[in-house]
Amino acid sequence: MTDNSKISVSIAEDQGNILHNLSYDGNGNISADVSRIITGQYEATITVKAGVLSRNITVISSALYLFDPAGLSHEIYTARDQDVALSFTIPSAIPYYLYPLKCTITTSNLYPVEPNKNLQLEYTNGGYQYVYWATGPGTKVLNFRTSLENSDETVLIANEIFQTKSVEVKSRHFTNVSVNGNNTVNYGVNNTASFMFTIPSYPDYPPTYPLTVFIATQNLQTTQSGWTAVAGGYQRTYASQPSGGQTVTFTSKKAISSEKLIISAPGFSPTTIDFENILAQSVTAGNTIQVYQNNGLLNIPRYTVTSSDTGIASGFTVSRTSTYSTTIHAGAKLNDVVTFTLRNYNYSATYKVEELLQNPAIVLR
Repeated sequence: MTDNSKISVSIAEDQGNILHNLSYDGNGNISADVSRIITGQYEATITVKAGVLSRNITVISSALYLFDPAGLSHEIYTARDQDVALSFTIPSAIPYYLYPLKCTITTSNLYPVEPNKNLQLEYTNGGYQYVYWATGPGTKVLNFRTSLENSDETVLIANEIFQTKSVEVKSRHFTNVSVNGNNTVNYGVNNTASFMFTIPSYPDYPPTYPLTVFIATQNLQTTQSGWTAVAGGYQRTYASQPSGGQTVTFTSKKAISSEKLIISAPGFSPTTIDFENILAQSVTAGNTIQVYQNNGLLNIPRYTVTSSDTGIASGFTVSRTSTYSTTIHAGAKLNDVVTFTLRNYNYSATYKVEELLQNPAIVLR
């Protein structure tokens, strides 16, 4: 049995004077106060002796290590699903016995790809983070891909003996993008669709001029000076940074002109915006209406049909020849939905406003 009372402890080396109040309690427990280091790293050695046996214990006091240099390449991303490389550094001063180091990467808008596609994923503090195990010092590079057109965020790299490192994921974006201010265009041909946007100056990473801005559209047209029709839309080249908001006055080529508009330019992440068509005035729709029953179609003269939303389309009484006439009200959007139901019977049919504008033959089922 070991006689712990014969063990002695002493400070063999402590050039940084980091150890204080070294003591041994006679029962195998050694304690000491260790100074906190603000900068740099210091080591001290404690010698433990028991008869002819001796062991050295190394104590290290260090400021939090840094992941620097760290960053993202490309520094500025320009698209969804763009490859970016996250790099950070494990300093050589870290003692070998602390490896492997668990480095956590917190990101909402990036996802890993080969060769590190299968990064460990863990759930903590109400969210997910990726885990990379560093087995030695040096620069570490992890490959990711942007998941959104706007993937701007701050990625965090962390370890308990490091200062948490923040890496900005950033791009240039068009701002204040809208159509007519409310992203609606009146139903019909030759109605105005004012496309508005701003090109920010980004003083920290300014765009390169001349800058060609492209607006992708299939259903709109413009003759506005400076804008040229090209395949898939219109473009304009700005010689220098424009001031304030920009407006392109389009008109609709089709009665149903709703679509996704995409504005893009070299060095900018594209911005996609949807606009809907809306009725500027009430429209009457009509055709035949019947009930499907027992594998056949039955006329329903003089029956009453109700509307699930009279603010979109009115209910009606069927004519003696089994036709209907309903008013689709001004302000209704073409994607709005209304259900017609035969009063006191369980027969109904659901339509979008866009479909009602085609005067469909209604079949209640």
